[in-house]
This record gives sequence, structure tokens and C-alpha cells, in this order.
Amino acid sequence: MNIALLFPGQGSQYIGMGNELCNQFEVAGRTFEEAGDLLNIDVSALCNNSPEQFNRTDMLQPILLTLSVAAYRVLEQETTLAISFGAGHSLGEYSALVCSGAISFADGLQIVQKRGRFMESLAPAGGGMLAVLGSTIEDIQEVCSQIERSGKRVVLANCNSDSEVILSGDVAAIQAAGRELEKRGAIIKTLPVSGAFHSPYMELASEKMKVELQHLKVSYESRKWDVFSNVTALPYESEEQVRNLLAEQMVSQVRWNDTMNELVQRGADSFIEVGPKAVLTKLMKQKFPTTRCFPMEGQQQLQLIKSELGAKETTREPSTAVGQWGEEFIGRCLAIAAATRNRNPNNAEYESAVVASNEKLRLLKQTVESEKIATIGQIQKSMELLKTILMFKKALDEEVRERIRMLEENPKFKHFFQ
Repeated sequence: MNIALLFPGQGSQYIGMGNELCNQFEVAGRTFEEAGDLLNIDVSALCNNSPEQFNRTDMLQPILLTLSVAAYRVLEQETTLAISFGAGHSLGEYSALVCSGAISFADGLQIVQKRGRFMESLAPAGGGMLAVLGSTIEDIQEVCSQIERSGKRVVLANCNSDSEVILSGDVAAIQAAGRELEKRGAIIKTLPVSGAFHSPYMELASEKMKVELQHLKVSYESRKWDVFSNVTALPYESEEQVRNLLAEQMVSQVRWNDTMNELVQRGADSFIEVGPKAVLTKLMKQKFPTTRCFPMEGQQQLQLIKSELGAKETTREPSTAVGQWGEEFIGRCLAIAAATRNRNPNNAEYESAVVASNEKLRLLKQTVESEKIATIGQIQKSMELLKTILMFKKALDEEVRERIRMLEENPKFKHFFQ
């Protein structure tokens, strides 16, 4: 089992968040008090304040970081789960770095408060953001290119999933893009934000952050687990890269869809969203329905995580070498199948080959889960089904070779191919 923690960003907040967690767990309450002492504000009171005060970006960003850290400390105190990866959406990337141990909580609070101030004060007037639902990336990129050729600026700010994209730019430009995409069948929603975040419009704020981040103490070599960057959708590799990419993040696309793909490709099969609401949980479940995803914001959710992840891990029956990794291998095949882009325009062929093979693979995994052992025949069958899915999704040859190579070279699975 490989667990990844997901950390939400701005937009997941709600009045009263953190109350349940602090009432149920002393460590959470102490975390809120620690944040209040460091920032010289009453964080708990702000969580229950008027929306005008609560939603101020310079206040909201440290509050969201505090709640994620509090939830993580509860998780760490109450379970013995081993974490493999962490990823955060926009602001959530800072939460991931703090919880991994790469940045101290005190430094994290100070830097995200400055980030919020820069975003609020340095965003040029006339910028905005727009959510696009039910369209394709290709359609959206085509429309954005058309708009930009007319002299207006609009970019993809967040690619949250295959069917959810956030546009950012000049208000007139994003409205023009929205009208064209609505004609093509998309659902459009204007976001209540004060600027064109994650776009070139934030260049001045990014430059200010770059200066501040050069003074940030980063101990990435001491991290507990790898943290993924929004800019590259890959794990950070060095302390200097952390500083540079956090500044670049302000003017760059949040590649969340690519990040979800990469987490699954690297073996993540269970996900815990550490913070308010369940926005990232829903995105992950929509994209990878067979993965286990849990929000973590209180006692009830913690008990579900314990029963589904903690108990299952400690009560697993011993098995042969094939059986030990068989369930994970088949789960990886399912994940690769889901993460591979479909290029087959023939719907009938897709249904008869891809959908049918995926269902067989899912049933095969259920059988192995119930029997707690896998035969080499089941392993071979899962590979055949995966190759059928890739073939009928019209995956590129190089892509297929890379997917198979990742399975063959995984130390857990090497003996399946000998």
C-alpha cells in the first residue's frame, strides 16, 4: 500500500472550519494556538469571523495552512500509516512541504501570509478567473489561442481534471473565451476572485515572492516523503528547486491533472485529503474510481481511515511472493489503464475492447483481494488485459513501452517477468 497525502488550497475554506477537529483533538487545538502566537492573531476566532475578514487572502492562506498542519498532526498521532508522497493544490503545496518536514511550521506561516499579501495587493486591476466544465483540454486551448490572436490574454491557470479547467486573464478575454466554449457545450462559472492568479498577470507578485523565498530555510534532504511541484507535476529534487518553483508557481499553471496521473503511475493507491472539504478527494475519485480516497477533517473520518487503511494493513495474511504483490500489481495495471489518454474515436470499438477489458481487470483484482493470493496466471492475464486496453486506446508506441517498463522494473514486480 502506497499512501499519498493531498493538501487543498484556497477555495476549500468555509466558516467554522477547524472547530470539530480542535474540539476532538488536543494536538489540533495546540496547533491553532501555536499559529495564533506566531502570527499575533486569534486563528480560531478568524475561522468563525465574518466572511469579509475570513476571506482576506493574507489571513485565509495561513489559516488554511494551519488547518492542514493540525489535521496532519492528528493523523500522525493517531495512526502508524507510512506515507509515500505528498502533493498540494496551489497554496496546498506549502502545506505539503511543511508536513513533510522540508519547511518549518513557523516559516511556512510567515511565507504564505506574505504570499497572500502580494496576491492581494499586486494583482493588476481587470483580471479574473473562469471555471470551464465539460470541455476538452484541446478545445479550451484552441479557444484561448483564438482569443490571444485578437490581442487579449487568457491562459489555462488550473488543469484540475480531464473535464475541469480554470482560465485566468483579462476579464474581457476570459468572458469571450467563456462565450465561445458555451457554444461548444461547456458549462461556465465566473470565480469570485480579485485577480488573474496563476497567470503572467502575477509577474510582479512572483518577483516579490522570489526575493522572500531566497531567505526561506528549506531542509528538503530531511523530508519524510517526496513532495510534488504544481509547476512540473513531479517531485522536487533539491532545496533550490523548491524556492525557484514556488515563485514560478504564481505565474504558472497548476498541473493537478498531471500530478494525479504521476502519483498513480508511481504507485500511489490510497489517498488522504488533509484539510477542509473534499474537493481533491472528489477529483481523484472521478479520475481513478478504483482508488481509495478519504478526506480527513475530524474523528469520524479518522475512524474510517483507520479501518480501511490501518487495520487492513496490519491484518493482511502472509502469502507467497507472487501473492504478496499480486493485488498491488493488478491495481497498478488498472491505474495505468485509467491514466492513459484515449485516442480512439471509434466508440463501439472502445466499448467492446477497452471498457470490457477494464471490467475484467477490476473483477480480477476483486478475486485476488478476497483470496489474498495471486497466481502467476492471474498476473499474466492482467498484463494481457492492460495491453489490450492500451492498444484499443490507441496509445502511442513510446507511451506503451514506458508504461510496461515501469511495471517490469519495479522491484516488487520483477520476479513476475523472470
